[in-house]
Amino acid sequence: MKTSIKIKRGIKKKVGTALGIKKAPPARKTFSRKTIAAIRQFQHGYCAVNGCNIKTKLEADHIRGRDDNTAINCQLLCPYHHRQKTDRDRIRKKIAKQLEE
Repeated sequence: MKTSIKIKRGIKKKVGTALGIKKAPPARKTFSRKTIAAIRQFQHGYCAVNGCNIKTKLEADHIRGRDDNTAINCQLLCPYHHRQKTDRDRIRKKIAKQLEE
């Protein structure tokens, strides 16, 4: 009984999206593989932070906002530095929002 309800809901969502009744969720703002490969070559395979010698598990990061997915707005960071930058950006946004009020 429950599986038939799940199937019906799934069909309704797909039909609604196809007919334009419900909008599909927006695509996540990510870089293309070609852009990431170009940045990896530009950074010689290292994290973008000076002095960091990590070459594995690099994560693509937007330098200025997620609206621009060009190579100019991309850098590769190790997980540690990516987390630091993300936390710093959140704090800046929070402070800017408080100053607007």
